[in-house]
Amino acid sequence: MIGPKTGFTVTLGKKLGTKNILVHHCLSHRNQLMVRNVLKEEDENGDLLFEMFLLLEKDLGMNYNFHRSSHKNYAHLKQYSRSVKAPVSRPPKIMPTRWATSSYRALKTSATSWPVWIPHLNGIVTSPKYNAKAKMKSKKIIQFLTDKHAMAALHYLLDILYAFKGMSQVSQRSGESIIGQKDLKTAILAALDTILAEGGKWMNKFLQETVCDVNSILSSCGTLENFEKTLDVTWHGYPLKGYQRQEVEMVPVKDKKKNKKDANNEPNDESEDSEGIEENEENDDSGRKGKNKKKNQTKKKRRVVKWYKPVSTIREAHIQKLKDLVEAYWPENDLMEVSAALDQTKWPEEIEKVLENPTVMTGIKKWAKALKLDEEITEQQITDDFTQLIQTLKNDHDVKWCNHWQSSNTAFWSLLLMKGKLPQRLQKLAETILIIPYGSSDCERAFSLMNLLKPVQRASLSPETLNMLMTIRYRKEKTKDLDLNRLTNYYLLHHRECDIDISSTKTSSWLEMLKKDPNNDNDVESVSSGSSVCSWVSSASSCSIRSLPGEEESEESPKNDDHPYAFDRCAEKLIVRDPKTAIFAIVNTVTGKALTARKNKIQVHTWGSSNDQLWFLYGDHIISLSGKALQVNEELEMASLEHYDPMESKQIWTLQQKGKDFDHFIKSKYDNLKLDLLQNPLFRSSIDVGGRKRNIDAYTVAWKINYITNPSPTEESDNEMDDE
Repeated sequence: MIGPKTGFTVTLGKKLGTKNILVHHCLSHRNQLMVRNVLKEEDENGDLLFEMFLLLEKDLGMNYNFHRSSHKNYAHLKQYSRSVKAPVSRPPKIMPTRWATSSYRALKTSATSWPVWIPHLNGIVTSPKYNAKAKMKSKKIIQFLTDKHAMAALHYLLDILYAFKGMSQVSQRSGESIIGQKDLKTAILAALDTILAEGGKWMNKFLQETVCDVNSILSSCGTLENFEKTLDVTWHGYPLKGYQRQEVEMVPVKDKKKNKKDANNEPNDESEDSEGIEENEENDDSGRKGKNKKKNQTKKKRRVVKWYKPVSTIREAHIQKLKDLVEAYWPENDLMEVSAALDQTKWPEEIEKVLENPTVMTGIKKWAKALKLDEEITEQQITDDFTQLIQTLKNDHDVKWCNHWQSSNTAFWSLLLMKGKLPQRLQKLAETILIIPYGSSDCERAFSLMNLLKPVQRASLSPETLNMLMTIRYRKEKTKDLDLNRLTNYYLLHHRECDIDISSTKTSSWLEMLKKDPNNDNDVESVSSGSSVCSWVSSASSCSIRSLPGEEESEESPKNDDHPYAFDRCAEKLIVRDPKTAIFAIVNTVTGKALTARKNKIQVHTWGSSNDQLWFLYGDHIISLSGKALQVNEELEMASLEHYDPMESKQIWTLQQKGKDFDHFIKSKYDNLKLDLLQNPLFRSSIDVGGRKRNIDAYTVAWKINYITNPSPTEESDNEMDDE
C-alpha cells in the first residue's frame, strides 16, 4: 500500500501528477501490531521471550474447542450454570486477527467464568456418562485453569489489553479525525507505567481474591511477590498449583534471511549465511551453466516452552518492549504535534491566552508543513490567521467560546467551517485535516458487510442492489422508525405490471358494483367512464414515460386514462380501488367491533363483512369501498366520510404499530388526534368514533388491521371473464 516504489500512494501520485500525498497509517492496525509483534521478540539464543502468552492463547483455545466440538460438553456447562444461577458463558478463543478489544473480551470472560468452569469440568471427570477421552481432556483443561502462573499471566494480560482497548475503540469510531491523537499515545504510556509500578486493576483484584497459606495462617495474598513465593494458594475455594517444568520440545523453524553485514558493516559468519544450503553448478541440456540450490535436510530448531513462568520475571521486559513499540509505531512527527495543538479542549478557558502557549503555537505553525502545503502557505500567514480566529471566538456571539470549548474536536472545527468563521487559508487546512480519519475501520466494516450480503450463493447480485442493501444495513439507526406497511402499500398503489391490459370494462364493472351497493349514497354517475363532467386521470403508472425536467413530454407517450386507481380532479372526488390493493377491516381491540361507515358517519359495529366495513389505503388516506376518505373532525366530534381531498390534513393518517403487538394507533395529521371511541363501550351495540388527544396507553385507541382477500364476487367474475 505505502511502498516507496510501487505502492498505492506512489502510483496514485503519478496518476495525479503530484508528490504531495499525505500518508497516514491506520491507527487501529498500529495498535494491533504493537500488541502482537511484542510476542515475536527473541533472546540471544533465538528463543521467544514472551512465549508464555502464546501458550496461554493455545490453552484457552483448547478449552474453547472442547466445548465447541461437543454439544454434550456445552450442554453440561449450561445445565450446571443454571443450577447455580450463573450466566452461561461459553469458553472464548483469542483471535489474533481481531482487534485488541476482542482479545480483552475473551480474557475477561475467562477470568469471570472461572468459578463456574472448574466444578463443571470436575463434574465431567467424575460422571459415568463420559468416555475416557473426554475425561482426559477435562483433566488437562483443569490443570491449565489451576496453574497459578497461568492465571496470573491471564490477569496481567488483561491489564495490558485494557490499556490498548481504549485506543482501539477510539480509532474505530466513524466520522472522527486524527485531532487529539497524541493524548491516546500519552494515555497508553501512562497506563503501562502504572501497571509496572502499581499493578493493573485486574491483577490487583486477582491478588486480593486469592488466599495464601503461610504457616497455617490464611490471608489475602495482596502482592504478586507473596502470591508467587507461597506454595499453598487458593482462589474461590480451589487450590492453585505451580506445576513442575516439563521437558522442553524442540521444533523445526524456517531460517530467517540475515543481512550480509552487521551493524559494523562487517560480513557475518559464513556458516550462518549458508547454513542448510548447498550450491551445485550443473550443466543443463543446452550446455549452459546454472546454479541449483538444494536445502539441506537439517533444519533449525528452537526450544518450545511448555510451562508458565512467574509474571514477575518477564513483566518489566514485556512492558519496556511495548513502550518501545509504541514509540516506533507512533513517532513524534509534525502531524502529531499539529493534531495536539488543534485539540481545543486543552486550550485555556480564557481564549486569548492561547496565543501565549508555546506548545499550541509551535504546533499551529507546523500546520501547513505537516499537510504538505508549506509551498502555498507560510508559517507567518498561519499565525496571523490563527490570531484572527482567536479574536473571532472571543467576540463573535454566533460561535461562543464558552458553548463549544469542551465539545468534540471534529464537531468544533466543523462548526467553524459551517459558520464561515475561518480565514480562507485556515479553512483549507481545516478541511484537509478533518478528512484524515483515525484509520480504515469504516472501510473494513463495509467489506465485512459486503461479504455477508453477497456470499457465493448470491454471486449474481447486482452492484445496484448490493449498494442499497448495504446502505440499509450500514445505517440501521435511520431505518428503525421506517413504516414498512406504508411503503408497501404505496408501492402496490403506484406500480403495476406493464403487460397487464386494464380495460375500461373492468373500471366500469367496479363503478357498477358501487352503484349496486345499498350502503353507498354517493352519486357515481358523475365519475363514470367518459363522463362529460369529469375525466379519469392516471395518478401514477410504472409504464408511463415521464420527460426529464426542462424537456417537453413526447407526443407518443402512452395515456392511461383508464387506470383503475386514477381519481377525478373535480370538486367531488371518489377513489376506485385497484384490484391489487389490499382490503382490510379496522377492528377495535377492546370491543372487537369493526369500524363502520353509516351514511357518512363513523361508528363501530359488530363485524358483518359488509362493504361499509371494508377499507383500503390510498397513499396516506384511508378509503372506504364507497370511494370516500375517512376524515377526522374537531376533538370529541364524530369522524365522517368525505370526498377525497389530497390537501386536507384531516384526511391524512398515520398507522403506528404498538410495540411488538398487532395493535395500531391511527393518528391524524390534523392536531395529532387519535382515532378513539367517543362513548363508553359497555352495553352499547354501536359506538361513535372520532378524534381524541388521549395517551397512547389508553386502551380504546388500539386497533387491529385485519387484511381480507377477494372482497367481492364481482371482481372474481371479472377475472374469470378475462381469463376466458
